[in-house]
Amino acid sequence: MRFSVAASVALIVAVMSILVSALPTYINNAGIKTIAKRPSPKSGAIPPIACYGAAEYTPVANKQGEAEWAAPEEGAETTATEAFKAKAEALKEIVNANPSALAEIQDRGDGYIGQSIVYNNCPFAVHNNIVHAPRPGVDAPPEEMYSILHPGAELSHPFAHDPRMGISWKLWRTDVENTAPVQFEWTWDNTFQRTWYDLSMINAGDAGWLNEDAHEGEAIVSDEDGLGAYVGKVGIRHAFKDEGMTLVPDRTEGNCVPLQCAPGEEYCTASYNAHNDWGQQHDCREGVDLKLTLCG
Repeated sequence: MRFSVAASVALIVAVMSILVSALPTYINNAGIKTIAKRPSPKSGAIPPIACYGAAEYTPVANKQGEAEWAAPEEGAETTATEAFKAKAEALKEIVNANPSALAEIQDRGDGYIGQSIVYNNCPFAVHNNIVHAPRPGVDAPPEEMYSILHPGAELSHPFAHDPRMGISWKLWRTDVENTAPVQFEWTWDNTFQRTWYDLSMINAGDAGWLNEDAHEGEAIVSDEDGLGAYVGKVGIRHAFKDEGMTLVPDRTEGNCVPLQCAPGEEYCTASYNAHNDWGQQHDCREGVDLKLTLCG
């Protein structure tokens, strides 16, 4: 079954009111798990579909200590237009390099729902934590699954485990100064038989201007809603910017497309850098596998 752009938009609007998002959690220096408080949205604000990580939060300590949220550094020369063109070329390269993985496939026809996969192609270990809010009607803390992905290791998580819930797969490293997590986020909705997904760099590092020359001497000041006032103008310097990462669905059609944070790209414009950058949400028909490759 195919969905037009209009149909996809209609589904997105309909599902926004029912999806629950995963809570961002960290572990402070005392080894105590903490949950960042979510700011109250302004009246009329559109909530994110896929995950709690698509909103912005007050920085807190993560597992490896305090993450620093300093003023933007100098030297960012990438403009939004240049970044968009570079992204388009990068996606073409992905398609050419992975024709079998990216080719549209037939429905499996066996009730298969799909899964998320993370493969660590990095030469260093990556910490990860799969998090979502308590299930509806359950008075309990958020569900979490923490582990360490060593070089060459792969981990998967079935969508069927969390129907109609926003999931945040947090990934961070400890061999660099920036230990703040990036987020692979998704929601599988069994009513609409679709999976929404995104990458989020929110709170994953320091913010900087995409076009620094146009904002020379201008400070980036967040408010209670984070960096929403700067959507499309700022990016986050995440911990994997030198090595890159690629999120690839095993089918491509419509808004079901691969996402790439290219190696050496200072800001990943294929991800959320502000909570209201709604163009970063993507969706696929039920039965898709979403594979995130770190350092690749």
